[in-house]
Amino acid sequence: MIVNTQDLLQALGYIKPALGGKTMPILKYVEFTEDGSFTKLRTTNLEITAITLLSYEGDKFTNFLVDFFDLFNLVKTIHDDTIELNIDIPVLTLRTSSGEFKLEILPTDEFPQRNIKQEEVQAKCVIPSMFVPGVANSFIGYAEDSRPAMTVMYFDFSGDDVTVASTNSFIISAFDIRYSDMYEKVNPDFVGAPVHNGIVSILKGLKEDVSLTFYKKYVELVSGDSIYEVQYVNTKYPNYKPFLVGEKQFVVDKHMLYDTITRLTAVEHNPDELVILSYN
Repeated sequence: MIVNTQDLLQALGYIKPALGGKTMPILKYVEFTEDGSFTKLRTTNLEITAITLLSYEGDKFTNFLVDFFDLFNLVKTIHDDTIELNIDIPVLTLRTSSGEFKLEILPTDEFPQRNIKQEEVQAKCVIPSMFVPGVANSFIGYAEDSRPAMTVMYFDFSGDDVTVASTNSFIISAFDIRYSDMYEKVNPDFVGAPVHNGIVSILKGLKEDVSLTFYKKYVELVSGDSIYEVQYVNTKYPNYKPFLVGEKQFVVDKHMLYDTITRLTAVEHNPDELVILSYN
């Protein structure tokens, strides 16, 4: 099959957040499967699954697995507009104008299959593209911690809008997605979802609108030709709302704010180590 070089690099970038391999070496592979006029690329670390489509030209091919970084690092060095991939398990041959490159590949039956059963939809919402970076950068929790509630991005459906919350136990972040016309709460008893923090790196790599469908055990994200399935974390999220003073917002110059906070940290007689911010 023949693929566009930049399209292949972009597709690999989309599915990188779900890459595994620390505990199971097979999870460092990317799965290529034939899907009509497209090839479907899939990675998984068992908590996150990422799928994207890549168009190709040529005959149907045998599905295969290849080491993600072996392929990614090789394709980055290729300057041709297109690459011809010849699949003959256990060898993948990449043909370019500068020569042939060979990588070891495996059959797909060794790769974990998608075992998520379709569940009843609990809620839906859309994050417009202009707000995707804001949602991603609002996360202040820990990547790994002994307290699971500190590691999740919590999607709160208890109000009229969807609120995305996170905390490191010292600071609380609450980002409102104020688009109720794009928000549908299917199950009235569904109050929220503690989503694995792998969703943060996914959101940071997306540039289009993101549609989220929440099920009982996972959330599905769809953006362009890419689909992500992110598991929930088994934890009870703390009630953060009493600690939010209000909904007023203001804008300040970040350099002036930094200088002000720096001067305050030099004050040694503040026994509570607290700073109160107020404005009129």
